[in-house]
Amino acid sequence: MSNKQKVRVGVIGAGRWSSRAHIPGWVRSDLCDLVCICDADEELARARAEQFGVPEWCTDAEAMICREDLDVIDVCTRDEHGESHEPLTTLALEKGKHLTSYQQEAPTGRMRKYYRLTRRGRELLGEKKREWDAFQRGVGDVLSGGADALA
Repeated sequence: MSNKQKVRVGVIGAGRWSSRAHIPGWVRSDLCDLVCICDADEELARARAEQFGVPEWCTDAEAMICREDLDVIDVCTRDEHGESHEPLTTLALEKGKHLTSYQQEAPTGRMRKYYRLTRRGRELLGEKKREWDAFQRGVGDVLSGGADALA
């Protein structure tokens, strides 16, 4: 698949879970290019980008989400109480991004908001570890037409 057909991905969160599951999965896939890794910890973002050969890193998640050259946002932040996860996933959906999100469960009020937003954005996955391999296998079917199929 040529670079023009590949889905362009940005990952938010460069911690342990991201570096053991999310980032390696994106890097292994021949269907996408992992373009940018974002983390509030500048040193960690830079280190993960270097570790996985990702061309860009940043510390401003909102700015990364707003980039027009990214098709998919993977929100993988450690966030037990929704203090960063909810606003980031909401912004990604509001911007019409495809979304994979580590935190699937949310209180009922938040779920209604997410469902409304997913009509404009498309939530590809409320990710759990056991679903990751299925996602990687299934993404080929969903995106077989390349980035054009996302429109």
